[in-house]
Amino acid sequence: MTAAHRSGQADGSARTHLSRWQRLPLRTTLALAVTAIAAVVLVVIGVATVLGLRTSVLAQLDADLAHELSTPVAAWGDATGATDSPSPGAAPGAAENRPGRFLDRPGAGRESIAAIVIDGRVVAGAVNSGGREPAEAMAADLTSLASVTGDGDAATVGLTLDGEEAVYRVAARTLDGATLVYGLPQEDADGLVARAAVTTGVAVLLGILIIASAAALLVVRALRPLEEVAATAGRVSALPLSHGEPVLRERLPGELTRAPTEVGEVARAMNAMLDDLEAAFEARHAADGRLRRFVADAGHELRTPLATIRGYAQMLERIPADDAHAREQARERIERGADRMSALVDDLLLLARLDADERRLDVQSIDVTPALLEAVQDAHAAAPEHRFEVDVPPHPVVARTDADMLERVVRNLLSNAWKHTPAGTRVSVRAALAPRPPALAPAQAPHRHVDPDDSQRVVINVADSGPGIPEAIRDEVFGRFVRAEAGRSRSGAGSSGLGLAIVESAVLAQGGTVTLVPGDRTCFRVVLPAD
Repeated sequence: MTAAHRSGQADGSARTHLSRWQRLPLRTTLALAVTAIAAVVLVVIGVATVLGLRTSVLAQLDADLAHELSTPVAAWGDATGATDSPSPGAAPGAAENRPGRFLDRPGAGRESIAAIVIDGRVVAGAVNSGGREPAEAMAADLTSLASVTGDGDAATVGLTLDGEEAVYRVAARTLDGATLVYGLPQEDADGLVARAAVTTGVAVLLGILIIASAAALLVVRALRPLEEVAATAGRVSALPLSHGEPVLRERLPGELTRAPTEVGEVARAMNAMLDDLEAAFEARHAADGRLRRFVADAGHELRTPLATIRGYAQMLERIPADDAHAREQARERIERGADRMSALVDDLLLLARLDADERRLDVQSIDVTPALLEAVQDAHAAAPEHRFEVDVPPHPVVARTDADMLERVVRNLLSNAWKHTPAGTRVSVRAALAPRPPALAPAQAPHRHVDPDDSQRVVINVADSGPGIPEAIRDEVFGRFVRAEAGRSRSGAGSSGLGLAIVESAVLAQGGTVTLVPGDRTCFRVVLPAD
């Protein structure tokens, strides 16, 4: 087996493990996590409580031991064979501090044990079962106390008293060469700690169950809005968005979007996303509609010259060879149809290249005045029945533009003016330098280069005194194959409806804008970067 194969198997195993974990519902995962954390915390608190109680009880026993051991004791007495009289030279009261009669009062009526250890051997001992008078105990019964050292810390020892096992907490004190050992039973303390441990364990278990139930309830309630979000997303995913006209009306309710919580943020983000999707789908549907109309109009525009060419070609075959005049007219009609079709195809290709940003522009600093004058002269020659006016400043008006595109823009605007207005209409062309319009921003043409530091622009206005563009098509006047034949009388010259579309694409490609100025008359304003 190769290393790559083993690695692939490991990755597959990890993905399988992850998918199994992810199959758990989120509410289950959160409830289990909260319960596990609470269980750990409660168990730690319970253990700390029991251990603290045990330490406190043992500390109390140790304090009682220290108190009893610090009490002065009587003389030795008969337990060691010594006399009650003090030794020569002893200080007055020394007999009161000798350990002889220490066995007479272990615990002063409290259940306890006492022993005297000399040279590692228990020489005397007593057991008090709770009465006032202690009973002497055989040394053999308390032999385990011989290892208790004097002036040391308290310790826990096991003893056998009257045939029964017992646990005592003992401490020792050294006095006149003897070790006095005193002990109190630890059984009650251990029993108290055991009962506390059971009680604490039950309380911890009940606490875990209560927290688990509360966590499950709260998680279900907290995640209920997310279920609505998921349901809305599911309904959106079931919509036929890939075909037809999409109707995207699904939205999350206002009580979710107004909530100042994370779920509210998700709901607001999802509604914003759905709004964007709806706008995108509507734009796509509108673009599809325009594309279909564009294809249909393009086919119609191409069909007309093709029909003309076909018709005159067939007529040419039927014209007698000796009728040179008729044959020449047929050939001219065929040539005009071919020229019209060629011009339409060229316009379509230019639009496609400009839209795809494939048309390479040679942007230079160009004085627009000569181009305007030349374009007006050509328009006057083509439409002598119209009146043309040019208004340009005496100083050069230099723009950053492509010479061919500038000429194409101006000629198309002038052609649109004289082709769609009656004879005698006044057509004016004006150019000037103006401050940069506040509304102009690079965002209008994100894929074009626009210098945001330009403070001036070249403004070119082409206006006519004709009947104006109908209100119904003003918003789409720069669209493909849009004509204003219903509102503006035509001079009889043919139009493909692509001129203004080419104007807009060409101006945008140069980092400028073109707009239809509001008003009764028709006025197109072209704004280009100034040099």
